[in-house]
Amino acid sequence: MIEQQLCLERLESPGVLSWLEKSYRNPLPFWQALKETHDGILSWPGKSIPFANYDFYHDIVVRNQSNTAPAFCWHDRLTGWQKISYSQLGSLVKRKESAWLSAGVQPGKKVCIVLPLELKYLVYLLTALKIGAIVSTLPPQGNLFLRNRLEALSPEFVATDEMYLSMLIPWRENIIPEETMEGGAETDSEYSHTYSTGEIVSLCFDPSSKTPEVPRGLTSDAAYLCPLRDGLIALGIRPGDVLAAPGFHFLESQPALLLACLLNGGAYLNLEAEDVSDNPELLTEQPIRVLGVSRRLRNILLQKPVKLEKPLYYWFRNPAEALDIDQWQSFIEALELEKVYSGNVKIQSALGGCSLFSTKRQGQANVCLLYTSPSPRDQRPNLVCRILLVNVG
Repeated sequence: MIEQQLCLERLESPGVLSWLEKSYRNPLPFWQALKETHDGILSWPGKSIPFANYDFYHDIVVRNQSNTAPAFCWHDRLTGWQKISYSQLGSLVKRKESAWLSAGVQPGKKVCIVLPLELKYLVYLLTALKIGAIVSTLPPQGNLFLRNRLEALSPEFVATDEMYLSMLIPWRENIIPEETMEGGAETDSEYSHTYSTGEIVSLCFDPSSKTPEVPRGLTSDAAYLCPLRDGLIALGIRPGDVLAAPGFHFLESQPALLLACLLNGGAYLNLEAEDVSDNPELLTEQPIRVLGVSRRLRNILLQKPVKLEKPLYYWFRNPAEALDIDQWQSFIEALELEKVYSGNVKIQSALGGCSLFSTKRQGQANVCLLYTSPSPRDQRPNLVCRILLVNVG
């Protein structure tokens, strides 16, 4: 019902979306209903209960064991397309878990992952969540960038790759040894940590804040419920759907965008804008259903257009970037996207997920914004507190 109301034809009015205000005034019944709907879509029920407890590993990996679609896909310049299933992903995590436990990682310990978005990043993220650590992620962007943030974070453990060790010399005693990172035998235990409501899951850095080097705590409620909501409603991801977002800002979008995909049984396609610039046809070689289009990716495709055919259903932009409405309309025409839905999604991982999203509209650049924020009463992540409609021209 919600999805039908959000999907509009070119000139169709959105009408009255009464469920938006209800979700704000009385959030608990909304989240319970959303979780029940979500459990009905996936083949196995999840263990997590809104505002009670959350098992990220089970609800991402274990419940998707029978999912025949990949969990993560990427393109290697030498070997071509690579894919890993949810089952294979679970095996890698169990192997890493055994090694990390031997290294002393325990529930409540702070682990910082210093890696770009890649398979190893995903494995380390899920390993930390399975153990019950407080996890942070940083891209390896240089010595000063890392020093300022790691000094503020003071992690007990740093998980990285040996190619980045030269940036992390002050934290060499905290780095999980490379031989440990390679992992060993899988753990026999199917146990995965359950975070209690209100428990801190992550310490995040917000690049849009006045203090981008200061970490902020993210509770289990926001870290789980916001991506679940975003994947189900804002992005419309269903089991097996492929999501890609080349060129989206790492610290703004990750790991929230990745979790939004995986919590809904989707396949995350990891492509960089540079990859598409070198070979735009990469976008046509995988069955992308939901595509995030950064301004940079748009400009690349305006110069090197490709035809994005079915199953592409929805593309979205970051409304915090310059609107350039004429350029976006030219993008739709150049790529023949008149029958594909478009929308806006502002992802803020420091808040757990998107702070703005929109209706989905066919055939034109979408300028509608739906505002999401936590409730000022109890800081629980609500779906929406008010609607902002931006009129252009």
